[in-house]
Amino acid sequence: MLTITKIQELEMTQVCRSLIDNSLPAEQLRPEVMQLKSLLLSFAKFKDKPELGIAENETITTSGLAISPSNAALCLEDFIRTITFIRGMHEAIDDRLKWQAHPVEVMYVGCGPLAPLVIPLMYIFAEKPVHFTLIDIHEESVSSVKSILKAFNLMDKVKDVMCLDVMTFQPRNTYHADLILTEVMQAALKSEPQVAVSCYLQQQFPDAKIIPEAVQIDLKWINPKYEFDPEILDKSQHRAGSTEIFILNKKKINDWSNEFNHQELPPSFPAGRVEITHAMNIDHQPMLFTRITVYKNHQIIEYQSGLTHPTHAEISGDIKTGQHIQFSYRLGDAPRLIGSVV
Repeated sequence: MLTITKIQELEMTQVCRSLIDNSLPAEQLRPEVMQLKSLLLSFAKFKDKPELGIAENETITTSGLAISPSNAALCLEDFIRTITFIRGMHEAIDDRLKWQAHPVEVMYVGCGPLAPLVIPLMYIFAEKPVHFTLIDIHEESVSSVKSILKAFNLMDKVKDVMCLDVMTFQPRNTYHADLILTEVMQAALKSEPQVAVSCYLQQQFPDAKIIPEAVQIDLKWINPKYEFDPEILDKSQHRAGSTEIFILNKKKINDWSNEFNHQELPPSFPAGRVEITHAMNIDHQPMLFTRITVYKNHQIIEYQSGLTHPTHAEISGDIKTGQHIQFSYRLGDAPRLIGSVV
């Protein structure tokens, strides 16, 4: 079995320190993220075959799409997203260590073949009482992560690496989680099961903090002529309106849980209602914008990541002044926000 060399160990240590250093702008750290990927790939064991397309080996579950191991590895290159999640998790763990008497238990759901959002943290907290449980639905990803952990001598930081659909996870009575990291989402919370997974795990571990803390989706009326012009930096002045229509956070999850009496998830959750004004009908079209609060001030805002790029709003009916658009979040194997003119 290959193991990390002293040079690679030094490189990894330096990369990890840079990635959590808030004084270094995330926009300047793409080389460090790519170096992290290179180091992880040196010991990974999965078949990265981009010529087959990113959909190869993906899995459709009853709660949404589980992207393929190749696609999961590619997500690391969305470097602002990668850095913000690592920094947010670092602060969340550090905060817990300051007041929590027992070791901090971290669960990482959807770790993919490289587990890039927690392996740097295993280095940073090497001498601290922090333990990790990693979960992925694909055996190929689980096997790859185990190979990396062994090569980097990190198995002592890991409680378990499990291959399963987390929606079927029944934790042992002796197991608890303090922080649950799950990034199984796309822009506007479409396709992947972030909502269902977050709700299920919050029920299983009611005292745990889910990371990200909040995912907010706004409906904004944009003028494509200005919105997608790279020369225009302040795009907000060319928009006709903005309304929050959905937010995923602990409060909302608890509200929903009370509504469906802690039973199985309903077919959909109610979302926002938007009044259509005259201004919205003039050269504007509705699009969904995503804002992710990983932890405290660690946020990913519009255009910083593939997760926060504007997406088409699925709305049925003719959009006319004076009417309203009622949104709902549909769960199931193709989760997404949908709107209807009423």
